[in-house]
Amino acid sequence: MFKEAFIAERPEIEDAFNWIYIIPTLSDLDKAFAVINYPRPPQEEKSEWTLAHALNIAGVDDKTTTELIKMWEENKVEGLRVAFSNWCRYSFNKAPSSKVSL
Repeated sequence: MFKEAFIAERPEIEDAFNWIYIIPTLSDLDKAFAVINYPRPPQEEKSEWTLAHALNIAGVDDKTTTELIKMWEENKVEGLRVAFSNWCRYSFNKAPSSKVSL
């Protein structure tokens, strides 16, 4: 219904809908990135998807994990996001090209 109504209003973008693929479930890495970027406050963290678990799934080393968890405990979520993004950039750039897949 949405597709038909939207195309009726904007017919020039009909081809765009042919390229959209909706993934029905999230991978563990998708979930990890969501938890890391939008962590729950420490007192609300009750599921298996803790920040520590998410960082482990993302492959973050122990030293960085400790630093990121400390930021989170100090309610420095913006700093956590920046530090995690920097870690991702650094890790991606140093990874051997044979291990990087898109």
